[in-house]
Amino acid sequence: MKKILVLITLIITIMSFSMTIDDIRNLSKMPNTLNQAWVEFVKFIAENPNNPSIGILGEILSAKNFFMKIIKMLPFLNH
Repeated sequence: MKKILVLITLIITIMSFSMTIDDIRNLSKMPNTLNQAWVEFVKFIAENPNNPSIGILGEILSAKNFFMKIIKMLPFLNH
């Protein structure tokens, strides 16, 4: 009985802390959480390598990261 209870608790914990594509996309909307979105994206790829949405989200995150680097280099936006 204890083993079943521990197993159920473990499954609930894993399911509640795992991120979805939408969670990662929402995390990437703010500039200060873009790097955290990358970390969660890599974890998501490791856990779900066959998800067809990985390529689209990877392109979105790459574009956001690229443009954030360009914006940081512009001198007139550093106010």
